[in-house]
Amino acid sequence: MRSSEAVVDADAVLVGREAEWQGVSAFLDAALPSGRALIISGELGAGKTAMLTAARADAEARGARVLVAAGSPHQQMNDFTALARLLAPVEDRLDVLPEQLGAALAGVLGLGPAAPAGPMLVGNATLLLLRAIADERPVLLVADDMHRMDEPSASTIAFVARRLHGTRVAVLGAVNVTQCGPADLYGFPRQELPALSGEAVDELLSRRFPRMAAGVRNRIRSESRGNPYAALSFAGALTREQESGDTPLPAVLTIVPAPGDVLADRLGFLPADTQRALLVAALNDSGDLRVLNAACPYGRALAVLEPAERARLVTIDEERQRLEFAHPLIRSVIVARAPGPARRRAHHALASVLSGTDSPRAAAHLAEAASGPDDAVGGALEQAALVYLGSGRPRAAFTAMSRAAELTASPELRRSRQAKANYLDVLMVSVRTGARPDVPELLVGVIAQAYRESQRDPAAACRLVAGALRDAVNPPPPIVRESLQSLVTFAVMADQPGLWTEFEDVLVRYADLAPASVRIFAGAFGPGFVDATLADVDAFLDDIRHEFNPAIVLRSGLALTYLSRLSGTREQIARCVTEGEADGAVGVAQRARSILALDAWASGMWDEGVRVVARAGAVSEQMGYISPNSPLFPAVRGLIAAARGECEISAESVAELDVWAGRRHNGFARQFADHIRCLGALSAGDAEAAYRHATATGGPGELRPYRPHAAWLVLDLVESAVRSGRRDEAAAHVEALRGWSATPLSARLPFVLAGCEAMVADDVEATALFERAVTAPEAQQWPFDLGRIELAYGDHLRSRRDMRGARLHLTNALRWFHRLDALPWANRAAELLRATGSSVTEPVPAAALSPVELRIATLAAAGLTNKQIGDKLFLSGRTVGTYLHGMFPKLGVSSRAALADALANCTTEFPEPALAGDRA
Repeated sequence: MRSSEAVVDADAVLVGREAEWQGVSAFLDAALPSGRALIISGELGAGKTAMLTAARADAEARGARVLVAAGSPHQQMNDFTALARLLAPVEDRLDVLPEQLGAALAGVLGLGPAAPAGPMLVGNATLLLLRAIADERPVLLVADDMHRMDEPSASTIAFVARRLHGTRVAVLGAVNVTQCGPADLYGFPRQELPALSGEAVDELLSRRFPRMAAGVRNRIRSESRGNPYAALSFAGALTREQESGDTPLPAVLTIVPAPGDVLADRLGFLPADTQRALLVAALNDSGDLRVLNAACPYGRALAVLEPAERARLVTIDEERQRLEFAHPLIRSVIVARAPGPARRRAHHALASVLSGTDSPRAAAHLAEAASGPDDAVGGALEQAALVYLGSGRPRAAFTAMSRAAELTASPELRRSRQAKANYLDVLMVSVRTGARPDVPELLVGVIAQAYRESQRDPAAACRLVAGALRDAVNPPPPIVRESLQSLVTFAVMADQPGLWTEFEDVLVRYADLAPASVRIFAGAFGPGFVDATLADVDAFLDDIRHEFNPAIVLRSGLALTYLSRLSGTREQIARCVTEGEADGAVGVAQRARSILALDAWASGMWDEGVRVVARAGAVSEQMGYISPNSPLFPAVRGLIAAARGECEISAESVAELDVWAGRRHNGFARQFADHIRCLGALSAGDAEAAYRHATATGGPGELRPYRPHAAWLVLDLVESAVRSGRRDEAAAHVEALRGWSATPLSARLPFVLAGCEAMVADDVEATALFERAVTAPEAQQWPFDLGRIELAYGDHLRSRRDMRGARLHLTNALRWFHRLDALPWANRAAELLRATGSSVTEPVPAAALSPVELRIATLAAAGLTNKQIGDKLFLSGRTVGTYLHGMFPKLGVSSRAALADALANCTTEFPEPALAGDRA
């Protein structure tokens, strides 16, 4: 701290006090000739003393005699201490008083032997003395900090102040508005000193600290809350590097309490528990009482803080759950007084409370608590930096990343984090100066980092890349193409509408460099911002079929999967898995697997999908990861399980996706979780719950821009709406689907649209529409969708008493569901089929196993353990156990010992559904 600069001068503190000074000046104009009193009131540091000092100088310039006294907390018990100071300059004039009054006043002032002197006698003696002196020239009595004066002195001054009419004596006092002054002061005219405006604080700081950076000035303005003394004290405690913005500011702006500081003294009298709670409150910058209560032992914050509230150091609003310090300097004094270990313990307590709700703040507290290098804390700060950057706070991001580098033990990782901090420093400079950083090599680093950070916060990763592209000058075209695709991927994962505005802004700038996958995605799912035609999609597919670069092949995955056009590129994506594993590029292989798994779900290759997901899990375990690095794996596993009625597996998948959606801020995962819940409810026959979950992503008739998952929920939403009696809502969604730009580009949506149109049509039109849907050439590419439409078609014909036609389509539905092992749906089809009077000749698959289940059951029957089975099938032992748990009810057994006999009676072969050419 530069102590010379911490001194507060009166001229500086009067900045922003022009109106209040006019009031004091007008008081002097009237009071010095005829006698009046005025009390200046305000909080500690509001500028009362500075105002009194300015008034004293003004009065002396007018020729008045000025007598000054001030209260002191250390002399409150000594009678007439302040009065003695006040009258010391004129104590040689006591001879003008009558003998009795002079003796009484001399006694209380310590100038003679003590004599009987009541308050009235002392008051009259003082008044007569001042009047006598004022005959020579006007007298201004200045009484500062009257709330801290000894009571006899304050009462005597008040006695005089009430009897000034017609004299040339003026009394100008000052009291702290937050503390009780003597009762005798009530009723006097007052001049309030409110908080300074933000502009006034800026001017005050600019005068005293002209080299202060704008960001530093903004921070001090915010924390000083319009208190001039606090603003100057905070500024005076900074180093020159902190003042210029070259070094980050501390989490709590501190000052060094002067000896005898009133705030420090008041804090020292509090119980130890209260002081500890106040330290936690001072370090908790949110003021949230719930956080403070959770961080205090046994949640006793309210009880422990009662002494501080009585001392008027804090105010507690239980209704709003807020704690506020009565003065902006109190936090600083509390932190400055606390020893290092106590501060670290308080920071640890706050970090524990905030870890689940506010990761950046929790990371900041962990950093303050760290006493040496800590890689875990450094990692948490690195994540916080990305969050700050994503929310437009480059200074906070730079501070967090710099501290992350300081706390990193690994030299290589420390250099990496310091490089990122340097990049953020460049961004800060560009923000301050308006310059654009020409640093393509840093752009590469930022984009690479964004890929890693997308696992924890895709929105922050998206903003990081968008900001880097906006600020870059002539970035290399390959980086731009990869970055634009990354933006699409991150924005879809985050599912935050505001991100797409940033994406479109960047796309406008780099339109000529945008890859075809980005243009097609924007054209299909955007709000008409980009045009995309079926010819564009076909040309893109043809290019991908001849592409050997895995980055370009995988880049196509998102758009082609949601447009259901991945079938022509499966070979290329499968090659990415094989070559990725052979080359040690596990990330490439896992990303390709996630696309294949999603395609397997959509195209009805469910056993293959389960196998791909299981293999991805096994690879992740081998690499030491807790779970695969994509929400698509639990999503596919959960969707298949929900359709098959495997409730435990689908519930596990939803729980895993909820973690992605919560801790990793992944809106993409949230959509899949809702989809699984919806499908599970439909499988269980709960249309009401299914509709609720289907509309969580978007209401009926609402196909929001850049939300491609809506393409997969169309049938679920329409079906659940119809089955729950919401035909109008279903019709609205069908109408929206007709006009959606993605519909003509998709291989699946026209077929689904035809089926949905039939579901909402009247009886006369429905039959023809259903027939058009189930006979569409592409229908059999989507067996689960086709089975559901066949089921609805058969139910429609049954309601019209066309039992022959109903049996055909219900039988087809049953066979499709048998092939998929979709037991709940097969049971529903069988139930409706029986209602037509037909017997169900196909084996009801209560004892039917999928190929994966059959292999697991066979190995288990042979005596292999779950781990041994997993090693053979590239599954985890836990996954094998889940499969077995689901198979036991199907086979009617309760132990492994009965598996061999049960397998002898199990069939997995079902007749093929009737094809279009087989219809009678």
